[in-house]
Amino acid sequence: MMLMKDALKVLDRHREDAIVVPTMMGWLGWTEQSTNLSLDIHEGGVMGKASSVGLGIAMACTDRKVIVIDGDGSLLMNLGALITISNKSPNNFYHFVLDNEIYAVTGGQPTPNSTGRSIRLMGSKAGYTRTFEFDQLEAFDAGIAD
Repeated sequence: MMLMKDALKVLDRHREDAIVVPTMMGWLGWTEQSTNLSLDIHEGGVMGKASSVGLGIAMACTDRKVIVIDGDGSLLMNLGALITISNKSPNNFYHFVLDNEIYAVTGGQPTPNSTGRSIRLMGSKAGYTRTFEFDQLEAFDAGIAD
């Protein structure tokens, strides 16, 4: 298991000059870790839409990396975005999903994936070229460049 704040610190260390689009719990944690707030587009209250916003930014700003920090609950609110993103396949789009298996912002109710469904496999089956899953900070730090 890894703590969200530690994972976000690793992500910030590797972001370079990327535009970051965090939402919901990711947004709350990211504001504490980001070292370049001027390149962050906070989508704190748009549950399920950060990946769509990030896709639009990636398509408009092809010369810059765009990182979306999504939550599992947020992503599950807009699963169709996975297929839209894979159909467009922007090579500058990076989608990170914080999977704690609960709707943390709304009171800690279990998300549908709390019964063992894999967000990584959903992305893979939707057509994402590369998907990874990390539950240890050291492995995440070592594998983030991939």
